[in-house]
Amino acid sequence: MGSGGFGAMGGFGAMGGLGGVGMLLGLLAWVLLVALVVWGLRTLLERRDAAAAATPLEILGRRFARGEVSAAEYELARRALGEPKAAAPRANA
Repeated sequence: MGSGGFGAMGGFGAMGGLGGVGMLLGLLAWVLLVALVVWGLRTLLERRDAAAAATPLEILGRRFARGEVSAAEYELARRALGEPKAAAPRANA
């Protein structure tokens, strides 16, 4: 380019003027990105495992507690699952 001693990078060098600090910031960004991906995958896998470990009766009880099924539907489904007669869990109303 022109004379002035700035060279091909406009005087900022290969690191954009940040030198070692720029390298550390770049490395930190990659480490944070990898940590975020690992955390996200672990969270997804733990949720999937927890959902898979629940028995049908536990799922039914949760649905009843959320109000998704009535007491009659709960009792009918509980009997269909082969559980002995028991009082239905009380819904918080």
